[in-house]
Amino acid sequence: MQRNISFLILFVIILIGLLVIMPGSYKKSLESFQDLWQGSIKIWQIVKVFWNSNFQPFFNTLREKTESVIKEKMKIDKPKIEQELKKEVQEMKAETSKAGRYLLERINGLIRR
Repeated sequence: MQRNISFLILFVIILIGLLVIMPGSYKKSLESFQDLWQGSIKIWQIVKVFWNSNFQPFFNTLREKTESVIKEKMKIDKPKIEQELKKEVQEMKAETSKAGRYLLERINGLIRR
């Protein structure tokens, strides 16, 4: 939406500039601008059709193949990943309990003084 507003503002600025600079050739300039705009729309439509018919199917196929390879790899590696995750959780629990014990010892040492 903001893009359309930007184009509209640009269009109005160009029209005002044309009215101030060349009031006599306003109609001719407006027709030239309309022709240019219509030509740009036609070029955009051609590019869009070309993209949709040639490149989009290629990228869709590439995305689908990539997704299937990743899903297969995940199915194969899921038990290994779960095992590694459990191992990491156990290591973190052990480290946390060591750190907790150390902290309690330090607090007890400070209280005893």
